[in-house]
Amino acid sequence: MMFITRLIPGVVIGFLITVSSLHAEVAPEFLNIYSRVYSTRHGLPSNHVSHITQDDVGRIWVATQAGVASYDGQRFTEYPFPDRQDASLFFSFIFHDSRHRTWIGTTYGVAFIENGEVKTLPINWPDAPPRISAIVEDNCGKIWATDSRRLFRIDNRSLDVPKWDNLPENVIIYRLRTAQDQTVWLGTNHGMFVLKDGSVTPHSLDLNGSILEFELETDMSGWLIDETNAVYRFEGERAVRQFHLPDSAGRTVLDMTSGHTGALWIATYRGLYLWQHDSLENFRFRNGLASNVVMDVFVDREGGFWYGSDNGLGKIPGLMFTRLMPTPDLPISSVAGITRDSRGRYWFAANEGILRLDESGIQIWGAADGLQDESAYAIMVYGDGVALLNANGLYRIDGNDTVSQLAEDTQNGFVQMMVQDETIWLCGETGLFRYRPADGIVDMNTYLGLPHVIPVNATFIDSRGQFWVATDGEGLFVSPDADPLRFESVKDLPSRRVFSVCEDIRRSIWAGTLAGVVNIENRTVRQLFNQRQGLVCDDVWTVICDRVGGVWISTSRGISSIVDGRVMNYDYNDGLSGEDFLSNCRFIDDKGRIWFGGFGITIVDPSEKMPSIRPLTHFRYARVNGESLKNGQKIPSGRNTFEFGLMCSSFRSEYQNRFRYQLKGYDEFRSEPTASSDIRYTNLPRGRYILVAESCNRDGQWSDIPVLLSFEVLPAWWERRVVWLLGFLIVILMMRLLIRFRSYQLARTTHRLQEEVRRQTRVIQKQMERLEEQKNLMEQQAKIDDLTKLYNRRHFYRKLRDAWIMRRIDGSALSIIIFDLDYFKNINDTFGHLTGDAVLRQICQEIRNHVPSNGLAARFGGEEIVIMLLDMDLDGAFQLAETIRRSVENLELGCLDDSGLKVTLSGGVACRIGVDTSDTPDTLIRDADEALYKAKSGGRNRIMMAE
Repeated sequence: MMFITRLIPGVVIGFLITVSSLHAEVAPEFLNIYSRVYSTRHGLPSNHVSHITQDDVGRIWVATQAGVASYDGQRFTEYPFPDRQDASLFFSFIFHDSRHRTWIGTTYGVAFIENGEVKTLPINWPDAPPRISAIVEDNCGKIWATDSRRLFRIDNRSLDVPKWDNLPENVIIYRLRTAQDQTVWLGTNHGMFVLKDGSVTPHSLDLNGSILEFELETDMSGWLIDETNAVYRFEGERAVRQFHLPDSAGRTVLDMTSGHTGALWIATYRGLYLWQHDSLENFRFRNGLASNVVMDVFVDREGGFWYGSDNGLGKIPGLMFTRLMPTPDLPISSVAGITRDSRGRYWFAANEGILRLDESGIQIWGAADGLQDESAYAIMVYGDGVALLNANGLYRIDGNDTVSQLAEDTQNGFVQMMVQDETIWLCGETGLFRYRPADGIVDMNTYLGLPHVIPVNATFIDSRGQFWVATDGEGLFVSPDADPLRFESVKDLPSRRVFSVCEDIRRSIWAGTLAGVVNIENRTVRQLFNQRQGLVCDDVWTVICDRVGGVWISTSRGISSIVDGRVMNYDYNDGLSGEDFLSNCRFIDDKGRIWFGGFGITIVDPSEKMPSIRPLTHFRYARVNGESLKNGQKIPSGRNTFEFGLMCSSFRSEYQNRFRYQLKGYDEFRSEPTASSDIRYTNLPRGRYILVAESCNRDGQWSDIPVLLSFEVLPAWWERRVVWLLGFLIVILMMRLLIRFRSYQLARTTHRLQEEVRRQTRVIQKQMERLEEQKNLMEQQAKIDDLTKLYNRRHFYRKLRDAWIMRRIDGSALSIIIFDLDYFKNINDTFGHLTGDAVLRQICQEIRNHVPSNGLAARFGGEEIVIMLLDMDLDGAFQLAETIRRSVENLELGCLDDSGLKVTLSGGVACRIGVDTSDTPDTLIRDADEALYKAKSGGRNRIMMAE
C-alpha cells in the first residue's frame, strides 16, 4: 500500500470547470478539469472502478473489476474474497447499511463485510446467478438488491424474490435510490415505483417511458434522465425538462449525482457532463479526466467530487478554481495581462504575443502584425479595442484588429498601465507617465511632486476618487483627486516596495508589499498579514478584492485569500495552473470571477466555496505486538509495542490534514499538531490508558468529537493482587513461624535471664540489706553517743534548730534542761574511768526513761546531759527536771554498792514561748546553762530555772 498523501502531483491532469456559461466565451477544448487520479500503483485492486461511496466514519469505498478497497486518506485497504475462483467476477456496487455492514454487489450475487471479514451469501438459483447492480436499505431496515430483472430481499443472509403485484413481468430496473424518509425508489422501463413498508406502488410522476437514471435531493424532488437522454427536474408529480444530452453522449448514462452548489454531474461512456447555471459542459480525457469512460460519480460529505473510470479513481477538489493551461494551440506559458472586451472576448498579454480567445477559437498577434516585440507586459480595454504594453512602447489593437503604436518607450521601462477614459497612466522604471491622444506621453513625476526617478509598479483609483501610486522603493502614495496635483505618503508600511493596490466592498484599501499584505485606513496601516498570520509567503505581487468581501493574493508560492481576517492558502493540488505568480496580473470579470496570470491562467470564483464541515476522526488500525487491539482490551505486561493509525475524513487536501493525541495515563499533555497519523508506544508500564485523538482539515477545523480507545496493561504475574496477597500471606505465615521460634528462644533466654536476675537480685538484696544495716549503723553512730546511747551534741543541735523554726512559726513552748553530775570527777579518780563510764551509762538510762515522747535527751559533753522538751512551758520542764533529779538521787548503782556512794544531779531549766525574731537557740541553751551554774553554785543536787 502507498500513502496517497505522498503522491507526486505528476499524476494530476488539470483543473478547470467554469461556474457560469464559460463555454460561450472560451472554446471548450481549451478548458481543463483538475483531477487527481488513483490507480493500482496507489493500491487499487483494479483501475476499472465501477462504484464509489462513503461510510459513516468518512472512508471512501471503491468497487473495482478485481476487488473492493477503502481509502482513508493515507492508503487503500483491499478486502480480498477468499472463495473467489472465477477471474471474471466483477464487483459492481457497494452499500453501507445502518448496522455498519458493507454490502457488495457482484456479477455472481451478494457479499458483505462485517468486522473486517468478507462473507458471501449462498446462491441457489435454477438459472444463471444474479448480476447485482444496486443495493439499498428501506425504512424497515431491510436490505434490497436488484440485477435489473428482479428485486431481491436479502433475508437471513440469503436472497429471496418476493412476488410483486405492481411490477410488470418484463420490468427492467435501471436504478434504486433511497429517499430521506428511507423509502426506496425504483427507476424502470415502466416509470417510477416506490417501495415502502414491504410493498411496491407506482409513483404518480407524470412521465412516460423508461427512467434510465435519477437522483433524489429530497423525499419528493430530484433529477431524472429518460430513454431519450432528456434530463428533467421533478418535484412531486411534476417533471420539467431542463436540457438534453447531446447525441455525442451516446445512449448509455451510467450514473448521476448533484453537488452542494446545485451542479448536476452525469457519468457516461463519452465522458463526464456537468449542468450548472443553465450551462452544459462535457469533460473528457483531453480535458483532464482519467478516461472518457466514466462509470460512476459521487459527492462526499465535504462536497468533493469523485468519479470512477476504466483508468482509475478520479477526485476533483471543487469548483472554486478553474484554469487555462498552455498548449501548442494556446501558447500562454507566461501570462502578464488579462482583460475582456465588450464583446465578451478574452485578451491575454503573454510571452508569445497578444492572444484573443472566444468561442470561435484563438487569434494571435505578434511581430508580423506590427507589434515589433511579441512579449507583452500589460493589456487593457481601450475604446473599441485594447491597449497593450511591450518593450517598444504603447500599442493599440482597434475594433478592426488593426495594430498601431500610440507611443514609443524611450527607455522609461513601462511595465504596467491603467486606463481612465481616454487617459492611460503608465507605470515605468523611471516613474509615472500619462498618455493622452492630444499630448502623447507626459512625465508626471516633477509635475505631481513625486520623488524623482523612482520605479512605479501600479496605480489605482478608488471609489472616493483618490489616486494611489505604488512604488518600488519609496512606498505608497495617495492623492485626494483622480487628476492628481499632490501626493501624500502612507505611514508605517512594513516595506517600501509596494506592488499592487485594491479596494474591498467596505471601501478599505489593501496593498501588496514585499513584507506581506497591509490594510490601510486614513493613510495609515491598520493591519498586516504575513507569514505570522498564516500567509504562505511574504512576497505579495498581486492583491485584488472580490465582490463578496474577500481579498485574494498571488505570491511566488500560490494564491491566498483573506476573508473576515482568516487566511487560506491554495496551491497546485487545489487546481491552480501553477504556484509561481511573479507578475502583477489580475482581472475581475463582470461575473465576479478573478483571473490570475502566470504559468497559464487560474480563474477563481469566490462564490463557489466548498462547504466547511468539521472532519471525523477514526482509527485506521490499532495494534499491539502486531495483533489487533480492541477497545477495553487487557494486555499482559511485557515488552509490548502499541501502534495506532489515525484517519481524517477530509479528502480535500489529505496532505494538509493534521492530528493531535494524548495517551491519558501516560502523557501529561496533548501532542502538538502533526501531519503524521501514526502513533507508537513501547513498553508501557502497567495501568489503564485512554488514547484521545483528534484530526484537523486544511481549513483549520478540528473534529467535534475526539475518537477514544481504552486499554489496560495488566501487571506481571508477580505484580498481580492474588500473587501479592498469596505472597503476603506466606510472608505473614513465615513471620509467625519465625516469631514463634524466636519467641521460644526468647522465652528460654528470658527464663535463664530471669533466674539469673532473681539470683542477682537476691545477692543485691542481701548486699542492700547489709548496706542498709551499715547505713543505719552509720546513721546511729552519727547521732548516738557510744557511751551513753543518748543522742550526741551534733544531732541535738540539728533537732533544736528544727524545733526552733517550728516555734517561730506556731509560737508554741520550747524548754531546755541541762543536767550535770555532781562530783563525777571524784568517781573517776576513786573508782577509775570504767566505773565512771558505767555509772554514767546507768544514770543516762534513768534520764532517758523519764523523757516524754516529744522530748529528746542528748549527751551535751563529758557528764552533761541536755533534754529538749516540745510544747512544755518552764514550770512543766522544772517539774520534769526535779523528778529526774530525785530519781537519780535514789538510784541504786550496782557498781558503787560496796562504797555506799550516791550520785546526784544539778540542773538548769530555760524556756521560750513565741520565740522572738532576735532570739536564737544558743541564747536558750545559754540561759539553761546559766541556771545550771546557779544550781551548782547553790550547793548542787538542785534544779534552777532561768530568769
